[in-house]
Amino acid sequence: MKNMIRSSLSLITCFSVNALAAKSLKIQKNPLLMKWTGPYQGLPPFDRVKVSDFKPALEEAMLENRREIDTIANSTSAPTFKNTVEALERSGALME
Repeated sequence: MKNMIRSSLSLITCFSVNALAAKSLKIQKNPLLMKWTGPYQGLPPFDRVKVSDFKPALEEAMLENRREIDTIANSTSAPTFKNTVEALERSGALME
C-alpha cells in the first residue's frame, strides 16, 4: 500500500513539475514578456503577438509585481523614503 501511495505521489509530482516547466517555457517565449528593442524604450514585436499571449503575460507581470512588493514589505532594513516609496515607484515595470 505504501509503495502504491509513493508511486502515485511521484507520478503527481512529475506531472506537476512538467506542467510548471511547460508553463515557464511558454512564458519565456511570450513576445510580450521579452526585452523590447527599438525607439521609445522599445516596442513589442507586434508581428509575433497573438491574442492568446496577453493573458499569460499579464498574469506573469502581476505575479512579478506582487513579488517585488512582498520583497519591499518584508525587508528587514529600517524603512526609508528610498527603500519604500521609491522602491514601490520602481516596482511593476513589467506591467507597463
